[in-house]
Amino acid sequence: MKGYFALIVLFLNAALPLLAQSTTITGRLMDQEQQPLAGATVMLLRAQDSVLQQFALTAPDGQFEVKKVAPGSYLLQASFLGFNNLYQPVETRPEQSTVALGDIAMSPRTELLDEVIVKEERIPLAIRRDTLEFDADSFKTQPNAAVEDLLKKLPGVEVGRDGAIRAQGEEVQQVLVEGKEFFGKDPKMATKNLPADAVDKVQVYDKKSDMAEFSGIDDGQREKTINLKLKEDKKKGLFGKVEAGYGPEPAELGGHGRYRAKGNLNRFTPQQQLSLIGLANNISEPGFSFEDYINFMGGIQGLMGGRGGSMRIEVNPEEMGLPLNLGANSGIAASAAGGINYNQDISDKTELNSSLLYNRYDNNLERSLRRESFLEGDAFTTDEDSRQNTLNNNQRANLRLDHEIDSTQSVRLRASGSYNTTELETAAQSRNYYQGELTSGSDRSYDAHGHATNWDASALYRKRLGRPGRVATAQASVSRRDNYQSGQLDAYNTFYVKGGNSTFDTLLQSQARNDENLSYGLQLSYSEPLSRRSYLEWRYAFQRNQTDYSQEVFDRADGLLVRNDALSNAFRSAYTYHRFHNGFRANGKRMGFNAALALQRAELDGELLNLDTTIAQNFWNLLPSLRWEYEFNSSQRLTLNYATNVREPSIRQLQPIVDNSDPFNIYVGNPALRPEYTHSAELQYFNFNAALLSNFFNNLSLDYTTNAISQAFDVDAQLVRTTTPINTDKAWRLRNNLNYGAPIRPLKMRANVQAQASLSQGFNRINGQDNRTEQRNGSIDLRLENRFKEKFDLMGGARLSYTQTQYSIQDGLNQDILNQTYYSSLQLNLPAGFTFFTNLDFNIYSGRSMGYNQEVLLWNAYLAKALLDNRAEVRFSAFDILNRNRGISRRTELNYVEDERVTNLARYFLLSFTYSLQKLGEEGGVRIRING
Repeated sequence: MKGYFALIVLFLNAALPLLAQSTTITGRLMDQEQQPLAGATVMLLRAQDSVLQQFALTAPDGQFEVKKVAPGSYLLQASFLGFNNLYQPVETRPEQSTVALGDIAMSPRTELLDEVIVKEERIPLAIRRDTLEFDADSFKTQPNAAVEDLLKKLPGVEVGRDGAIRAQGEEVQQVLVEGKEFFGKDPKMATKNLPADAVDKVQVYDKKSDMAEFSGIDDGQREKTINLKLKEDKKKGLFGKVEAGYGPEPAELGGHGRYRAKGNLNRFTPQQQLSLIGLANNISEPGFSFEDYINFMGGIQGLMGGRGGSMRIEVNPEEMGLPLNLGANSGIAASAAGGINYNQDISDKTELNSSLLYNRYDNNLERSLRRESFLEGDAFTTDEDSRQNTLNNNQRANLRLDHEIDSTQSVRLRASGSYNTTELETAAQSRNYYQGELTSGSDRSYDAHGHATNWDASALYRKRLGRPGRVATAQASVSRRDNYQSGQLDAYNTFYVKGGNSTFDTLLQSQARNDENLSYGLQLSYSEPLSRRSYLEWRYAFQRNQTDYSQEVFDRADGLLVRNDALSNAFRSAYTYHRFHNGFRANGKRMGFNAALALQRAELDGELLNLDTTIAQNFWNLLPSLRWEYEFNSSQRLTLNYATNVREPSIRQLQPIVDNSDPFNIYVGNPALRPEYTHSAELQYFNFNAALLSNFFNNLSLDYTTNAISQAFDVDAQLVRTTTPINTDKAWRLRNNLNYGAPIRPLKMRANVQAQASLSQGFNRINGQDNRTEQRNGSIDLRLENRFKEKFDLMGGARLSYTQTQYSIQDGLNQDILNQTYYSSLQLNLPAGFTFFTNLDFNIYSGRSMGYNQEVLLWNAYLAKALLDNRAEVRFSAFDILNRNRGISRRTELNYVEDERVTNLARYFLLSFTYSLQKLGEEGGVRIRING
C-alpha cells in the first residue's frame, strides 16, 4: 500500500506543475471587409514537427480561445471555406497567462499568400456543417494496416476489442464507402477488409432517416455513421491484400496444424464499386455473420429440446433441454467464407447496391455446467457434460435499387434471400440432485440435419406533393421463412427412488419438423404541413403473419417406425394486424417535438389439426408515443423518448394441450393468456467538444411491463416439472449507460470511461407460490492510452462488473458475483521496419459454484517485419502463450443460476506473410501529423 501511495504522490508532483504552467491564446478571425468569420477552424501545431496540440472553433463574432497551452514554439493554422489557410508563428512563455493575437485577417482563396506557400497541404481535421472530417494521411498507420487500425488513431473514435466502433461516445451503426453500403450495414465488413492507405478522408456524422432526407421533415431519428472517402488513385485500377499463415499443432490435438488465410480485391470507379473478400482458418475466427446461422439453429434447438432430461427451469417456454452455445469464442472452430459486393450508378437517377456472401462454420464444443434451480424454500442441482459438433453452410444475397423518377418522386426496391444447411451431432450426460441425493439422470445423443430458406422483398414509393412537407408514401413487403429439420434421439433416463426400485425410461425416436411462415403487409402514410415548422401525419399499416407447423415423432422399435400420435403435433395460425396512426410533429430551430397515438387491432386465428380445435382471439390496444429533442448546437443535444408496444401470446402458448414429449419437462398451454403491454422511456444526452476532443454520452431508460408473460412451474418429488405460461402483475427494468472520453494533455494520454448500471424485477410462480426476482448490475471500464502513436502505442485498462440477484422464496440462492478483467497492450514501431506487439488479459471469476471460480491470464504477442518497400510483411505470432484459454460464464434467470465452462482454442503459433497488391506513393508538400 505504501508503494501505491508513493506512486500517487510522485504522479501528482509531476502533473500539477504541468497543469499550472499553461497559457490561453486568444484572437479574432476577420475577412478583408472586417466581418467576423464564424465557425472557422483554428489549430495549434507544434513548430518542430507539425503535430496537432490544441483545436478550437471561432464563435459567431469570430473570437477564438485556445486554452491550456504549455510553454513552447507553435504554428497557428486557421482555415475557412473559400479562404486561403493562414499560418502564424506563436511563442508562449511560462510567465504568460494570455497571448492576445488581436484581429487576424484572412484572404479569399483567389489570392496567394507570399509568406507561406504550401503545395497540396493536408489539414488533419475539419468541421463541415454537421460532419467531422479527418484527413487519413495525417494519421500514421503501419504498412498493410486495415481501416480498423486507422480509426483507432482518430480523436473521438474508439474501436473495441471485438471490433465494435464508437464515435463521439455513440455506437456506429454503419460504415459507408463513398456514400454507399459495403456488404450491407455491418460496420466491420468495411473496417476489417479495406486497407487504410486507400482512404483519403474519414467523415463522422449523424445520418438522418431516409424518410427525413426525402421529405425534409426532421423526425429526430439518427444513426451514427462513418463514410470513407477514397483517394483518387484508388478509384482507378485494382488494389487489395492477401495474407496466409501456418503453424504446427501438437500430436495430441490431431497434429494437423493451424492455418489462417485472408484476402480482398477491390476495383472502385466514380460510378462503380466491386469488392471480393475471402477467408479460411481453423483458429476459431468466425466468417462474416452469425445472424442467419443463429436464426436457423434456433429451430434445431427447439426440435431437439430437452428430450433427454436436462433439468432447466427457465423463462423462455420455446426452449427446453440441451442448449447450444453459439458464441464466436466457444469451442474450436474452422471457418471458410467468401463474398462479393457490387455497387453501380446505372444513371444519374438510378443506383444499384448488391452483395453475395457464403459462410461455412464447423465447430466442436465441449462444455460442463452446474445449474441450481429452486423450489419454494428449497433447491436442486443439475450437473451436465456434453460434446457437440455443428456444421453450418450459409449463403446470403442482398439487393437494393434506388430510382429517382423526377425531383418529386422516387422508388426503392429491396430484396434479400438466404439458404442454410446444418448438421448437428451431440452427446450429453446430466444428473439431478435434491438435498444432496441423486434423483434422476440422463444419457442421450442426438443427430440432426436440416435446411432453411428465407427471402423477403419490399417496394417503397415516395411522392412530394407541391408544398414543402406534404409527402405521401406507400410501401409493400412480403417475406417467406421455410425451416425443415429431422433427427434421431437416443435417451436413457433413470429415476432413482431412495430405498426403493429405480425406474427407467428409454426414448428411441425419429423426429421431423417443418415450419413454414409467410408474412405480407402494406403501409400508407401522408403528412400535411400546418405551418413552416409543424406537420400532421396519418399512417395506416396492415400486416398478416401465417404459420404452418407440423412435427412428426416416430418411436423406433425392432427396426420399425411407429408414429407417436401423442407427441406429434400440427397447427396453422394467422396473426392479422391493423394499425391506425395519427401524429403531430413540430421542429424549431433548436427543438423538435413529436407526439402520436396509434390504435392497433390484432386478430389470431389458429387451428390445432390433430385435435380439430380452433383458437380465435382479438386484441385492441392504444399505443401512444412521444419524442422531444433539444439541440444546444450541432454537437450537443438532449433527447427524451417514450413509446409503447404490445406482445401477443403465440399459438403454442395458447393451445390447451399437454406436451409430454420429455418425461422430465411437460408443457401445457394457457388459453386465458393475455398480451403483455410495455411502456418504454429513455432520456439521452450527447456532447462532443471538437475543440477539446472530448465526448460525453449518457442514456437512462426504463421499461415497465404489465400483464408480463412468464411461467408457472410445478415440480414433483422426482423433479419432473410441468410448465404453463401465465400473466404476472408487472416487470420492470431501469438502466443507465455512460461513456466519457477526453485527452489528458499534460500526460499526453487519452482516457475513456464506460459505466453501466441496471435494476430489474420479474415474477414467476413455483409450486403455486409467487417468486419475485430482483437483480442489480453494475460495471465500469476505464482505459488509458497514449495520444501520440508514431513510435509506440500503449494501452491499459480495467473492467469491473458486479451482479447481485435476490429471490423472494429462496434467499439461500441469493448471489453476489464480481468479475474483474485487467488488460493491456503495447506496440513498438522499431527501426528497419520491425514491429513488436503484445497484449495481456487477466480475468478473475468469483462468486460462482465450486470449480468455476478461476483466474485466467491470456498473453499474445507477435513480431513483424515490413518487406519490399512496405508492400509485404512477414509476421510470427504466438497466441495464448501460457496455455490458459478457457471460457467461463454465469447465467442468472428468474428461478435458476447456471455456471458454464467450455473448451476454447488454446496455445498455438503462426508464421504468416502479407502482400499488398497496390501501394500508394507519397505526396509532395507539407504533411501534418496528428495522433490520439
